Amino acid sequence: MTIKSPLPIEEVLDTLLKTEYIQKYLMHLDSCDPETRAHSVRVAQLATDMGIEEGLDYRALKTLCLAALLHDIGKVDVDQELLHAPRKLTQEEKKVVDRHTIHGARKIQGRRFKKVREIVRRHHDYQKGKKVTSEMREKGSIAHLTEIVAAADVFDALCSVRPYKEALAKREVAHIMVSEFTGSSTLILLALKRY
Repeated sequence: MTIKSPLPIEEVLDTLLKTEYIQKYLMHLDSCDPETRAHSVRVAQLATDMGIEEGLDYRALKTLCLAALLHDIGKVDVDQELLHAPRKLTQEEKKVVDRHTIHGARKIQGRRFKKVREIVRRHHDYQKGKKVTSEMREKGSIAHLTEIVAAADVFDALCSVRPYKEALAKREVAHIMVSEFTGSSTLILLALKRY
């Protein structure tokens, strides 16, 4: 899948991809699971693009892009056979995989990455029906950036081939996002227009 981008986002993404810190994490992720690494880069591209359309400033875009690149880094601590199971997971198995958000947050160290760590930890909240109140969702806030990463993550997962499913058609993606993503409908539309 190629994501259509209305604005150039290469500056933010390329700058981060060249940092030693990000290269280290992405190489580690790539050694465990090349598809998750590719997914993380696609999510970062889409999330950054959505952030531009949402009017985020450069600092917020950089935080957003960094969090999106690292959102699944905790999957290196999850049983790879479980991650690549060619079937739908049981509820218990899904709970094990969902802990990657906690594992990922623990991997990200340093005070300057506090917001990134929080976004990584919470990026599945919008898929679990935990609605964030509008007061908490100010432009550029952690809640707002988390919601963007969550929308981009769900969108890419639905549009991509997985061991247990084929990529879904745009109509199916739209239906699932509207019925299961509890975040902003504006973000759903921003993601869908790139299909």
